[in-house]
Amino acid sequence: MKVNEAIIDCLTENDIDTLFGIPGKQSLPLNESISERDDIQFVMARHETAVSHQAWGYAETSGGMAATVVIPGPGDMNAMNGLKNALNDCTPLLHIAVETEPEIRGGDGIHETPPDTYDNVVKENITVETPESTVAELQRAIDIAQTAPKGPVRIGIPKNFLKMDVPLAERGEIDRQTFSGVPEAKVDAAADLLADASKPIIVAGGGVRAADEGDELRAVAERLEAPVVLTYKGKSVFPDDHELMGGVLCGGTGTDVKELVADADAALGVGTDFDALTMHGWSIEVPDDLVHVTLEADDVGTGYDTAVGIVVDAARTLEAL
Repeated sequence: MKVNEAIIDCLTENDIDTLFGIPGKQSLPLNESISERDDIQFVMARHETAVSHQAWGYAETSGGMAATVVIPGPGDMNAMNGLKNALNDCTPLLHIAVETEPEIRGGDGIHETPPDTYDNVVKENITVETPESTVAELQRAIDIAQTAPKGPVRIGIPKNFLKMDVPLAERGEIDRQTFSGVPEAKVDAAADLLADASKPIIVAGGGVRAADEGDELRAVAERLEAPVVLTYKGKSVFPDDHELMGGVLCGGTGTDVKELVADADAALGVGTDFDALTMHGWSIEVPDDLVHVTLEADDVGTGYDTAVGIVVDAARTLEAL
């Protein structure tokens, strides 16, 4: 089997049914493979900036994973903005970058850019070194993208590999990180802190939406009788008409929402990183008794001191609480 055909097989076997891109000379073998199938579609954009944003939006709204394909250099670099958005939102994307042949790598071939150019906009950046390893590395990239915290993974595949007919290495066992439990002592401490508060509040972000834990969020809010304020990435995870709906933290947040957060005596931040944009450069006051639940350990303590930090997914923590 040719490498280009095996790549498309790998995508469909991982339930990736949509590939976003712009056909180019270097990537045409992939379009050729797609044209012969009815289980995957190619969606064309007018600019590579739109390619990555389309894939990001598709993955966000579908709850699945999307893939992109771009040509070297300008195609790859123009896609960086959408990849960074996906990284910030923990959205799983597979970014296939067709690259210069290994034999001339580093010799300023047409459109060549150093692969590490993209390190800061993706969760991981993989370069395929041999045609035989293409599918195994592709599977690894997909697994990394779908491992919590999820995110975009770039895989660079040399253009001359695509039409080669070579024996392909076996794909490794899928070993995606899961969170089977939460630290009981920290959950107990968080529960006590929130239960003892007279005016608790919950700040819920995109992590709750991604985990589809709206019912659990509602149950915790009603148990605590705590208003729920959503970040802009968490919109829709809590009913707008619920009596505990407190508003949305975003660029246009009004003083009433800011005061609601500041007046609380304890807060549960779940599925949010309390980023500077959401929190207006961290000028919005939050209670000293702050419980922060996030998948990224580096987020704990960023912007605000934390009374209890729990590094685990929103779903497990809300269920435990």
